[in-house]
Amino acid sequence: MKIHPFIFSWKGHYERALALEKIFLEIFGRVTVINSEEEYRPDHWINLTDEAYFAEQFVTACNLLDGDIMFHVQADVSYSDWSSVVEAAKKYYEKFQYGIYAPNIDFTTCTQVNFEKFQINGEPNLKFVNVTDCSAWFINQSIIRYFKKFEQPYLEAKYGWGICWCLSAISLTLGLPIFRDYTFTLQHPNFTNYNKTLAGEQGKDFFEYIKKWDIRTFKNIITLKKRNAKEVLLKLNKV
Repeated sequence: MKIHPFIFSWKGHYERALALEKIFLEIFGRVTVINSEEEYRPDHWINLTDEAYFAEQFVTACNLLDGDIMFHVQADVSYSDWSSVVEAAKKYYEKFQYGIYAPNIDFTTCTQVNFEKFQINGEPNLKFVNVTDCSAWFINQSIIRYFKKFEQPYLEAKYGWGICWCLSAISLTLGLPIFRDYTFTLQHPNFTNYNKTLAGEQGKDFFEYIKKWDIRTFKNIITLKKRNAKEVLLKLNKV
């Protein structure tokens, strides 16, 4: 299992990105930082413009991916023991061949309150969920390959809303499980510095594109809150 770690950095997060980069270099021996802050532009980073928000950063990462798993972390996420998170991600990939694996996070709209979660036999802290957060997650390369046909319309969703739904839907379309691991709770600030109304409108436009060109994936998006993943769950609990 080859993991390619990515850090997304933007204005005001240079020091945080540097600190994460150091940690991930120690764990993996490599890391790709995709930066959209024009004031700080280390030569070894992938440097975009200040106008590059999440969508452009994510598509850039997809095109640079060199591994079985993309590990993407936002620079404003923090945790005290990243090595344990990585080891758990490796363990569960070997055991379950997941589509998406994510540690729990303290602030996210994708919470256990408003999304289904199911117990996995023998794994008390690991939950099978229908969608997970996109602040820190491990993504199977097969999902990234499938997502490539959506890259161009996703770039129009500048602020990046909809990606966790889209990739989770692709994972279920491919029959791959989605996990949230409650062994870990990462820290993430409860605010944004962009226009959330516009971001939501862009996300809806992106979903309309998916509906037009890939109805199976779109159906998984609109039914993620329902128990549409029973077959995957039953398969998991037989492992």
